[in-house]
Amino acid sequence: MTGAAPLTLPLQGGQVTLSGQGFAGATAVKFGAVDASSFTVESDGVLKATAAGVSTPGLVDVTIVTPLDSVTWKGIAFVDPTGAFAVFGVVPHVGAPGETVTLVGQGLDASGLTASLGGVSAAVGAQTFGTATLT
Repeated sequence: MTGAAPLTLPLQGGQVTLSGQGFAGATAVKFGAVDASSFTVESDGVLKATAAGVSTPGLVDVTIVTPLDSVTWKGIAFVDPTGAFAVFGVVPHVGAPGETVTLVGQGLDASGLTASLGGVSAAVGAQTFGTATLT
């Protein structure tokens, strides 16, 4: 699995589009330990799944199960719009110097948000409640 959109969902859940390869014949999709409410394989590289709601904010793994294997992707955050500022993860999880990364969490639209990666100041780009890009 190479990505997901959106990276954040409300606590009530919602639909996520997953990208990658080898999704044809998928038999299950899980958000954490919970089965997706429904899912549709649109192509070998695109799958749409509906996540059930959760009771607490946080980052969950998404697992796609096929007859040959399963693949897990980290990075879907369930967020609470009334909750405190929190960072649940960084996407991508591995990168190179100068690469753009996205913080995933809640309350990331605060004015004056500053960040550093490995002790080096990062420029904060586009911000929404659930994501902020850093370069």
